[in-house]
Amino acid sequence: MGHYLLHQSQERAQDWILILDESVEFGHSSLLVILGIRQSQLPADRPLQAQDMACLFIGKARSWKGLDISRILDQLQQQLGRVIYVVSDKGNNLRKAIDLVNWQRVYDLNHFIAGNLKRLYAKNEAYQRFHKAATHMRRYQCLSKAACLLPPVQRAKARFLNVDKLCTWGRKILQLLDRLSWDDPMYKAVQWVKQHQPIIKELNAIFQIANPICSLLKKSGINAQTIAQCEQILNRDTDYPSVNDFRQAIQSYLSQIQQQFTVQMKQGAILCSSDIIESIFGRYKSYFPTNAMIGITDTALSIALFTNKIDQQSLEKGLSSISTQQLRQYSKHEFGQSIVAQRQKLLRNETKKISKNGEVKLAKSA
Repeated sequence: MGHYLLHQSQERAQDWILILDESVEFGHSSLLVILGIRQSQLPADRPLQAQDMACLFIGKARSWKGLDISRILDQLQQQLGRVIYVVSDKGNNLRKAIDLVNWQRVYDLNHFIAGNLKRLYAKNEAYQRFHKAATHMRRYQCLSKAACLLPPVQRAKARFLNVDKLCTWGRKILQLLDRLSWDDPMYKAVQWVKQHQPIIKELNAIFQIANPICSLLKKSGINAQTIAQCEQILNRDTDYPSVNDFRQAIQSYLSQIQQQFTVQMKQGAILCSSDIIESIFGRYKSYFPTNAMIGITDTALSIALFTNKIDQQSLEKGLSSISTQQLRQYSKHEFGQSIVAQRQKLLRNETKKISKNGEVKLAKSA
């Protein structure tokens, strides 16, 4: 079914919007996924859902170069009609590909915010001390009675995408400390958080701006009305220089999109979030067995199922559209062998023997 849905022809139109991203898996292979939706079909009063999207491309490669991606985008434009813009992060290969096909790009809001948090706090000593202390607690108190109060996991690669979780945890711990007595074992386990109260309050002031803006723009997109609502949120007073810096960055982001898409904004809101593709990646990964060595296989075709409503008629067409042998050949060509299959083949205690007539026989090694 995934193969059938992925290869369905799409309606040619002049208002396509694409969302693209890649996900790195075990074994250094990368899965590139491209989703699309027409601007006229964007939901007006809710965030995007998987079934709003059309799955346009699923592909595996050792490394996706910008030139390779641009060729795929060029082929898609020939099939779809006109692509008015693409939503993506700032991956060098993605940016190069979009530039090569000369399309407009909207920088994903989540990655924009994470990038500015990294700029403000990657070398901030107060934040680094707080982060290091939280990591220390996770490491050394995971088996203690205070394990129920451990801070959230911060992935090394994407920790600035979820700084808000660490900030929320710190704020709630400070509130808890006000309710506990000083001789309570739980109090002793987390009393160190009080030393980091200033940076927690500063981060909380930033997320009092960032969270409502993200919620608004992800639901309604960027247009004249939502920009005015964002300005009201951004006008809140603060004494923190870093918060003022962050506020100016958001204003610059909105101003740039408003100038870049003046014509398109008259026709509808500008999509600025690629959350939907991140959600689909997460859903896809949940299908994996616990063995991480499986890597990327033809299971990736299930992504096309997430973006479609399947009725009995389409199910019958899909199951009869390709033979098992053809599907195996397609999977071998597009996805190759899994890492587990490669391992088993290399470690199998067999050798190949070729007879005089050219027949290949497998024999156990001595």
